[in-house]
Amino acid sequence: MPLGKLPDEVKDNILTVTMTQGIEALKAIIAEGQRNENRGLMKPIPAELYPIIADVNNDLGMIIVTANVELNMAKILNIFPKIESKLLDILYFLEKQFGNLDDLDIDIESKSDEELERIINHIYVMIYNDNSVTLGNNNKIKDSNITSGSGI
Repeated sequence: MPLGKLPDEVKDNILTVTMTQGIEALKAIIAEGQRNENRGLMKPIPAELYPIIADVNNDLGMIIVTANVELNMAKILNIFPKIESKLLDILYFLEKQFGNLDDLDIDIESKSDEELERIINHIYVMIYNDNSVTLGNNNKIKDSNITSGSGI
């Protein structure tokens, strides 16, 4: 179903799925999707958007009874290695700051309050700051000032 000339913000809202579940819940969702082979994982499009979608497509005869966005299983499965990679990066950073973590004991007494605050802020940035490449039409590298043009 074409989304017509919906504003980009509305398209992003329809096409973006935020996974807020824990790892075990996400594994259960994936297992359920794999058991139900004829129907993948879906995100429903809110019914209040149906007339707006018909309107932007200039199709007054369009009647939408139900609409879903099918989720890409490969992208969902890719969540696990990304989490693992982030955790390993954090552990590597902590080991650089505090030494060997084999005993799973971090001696915070050896650091000043300012150093601990800096370490906490660095870990926060590692977890929440996603400087990744967005794929699809109108590709962009987030937080970049690179522009495209014919003068290259």
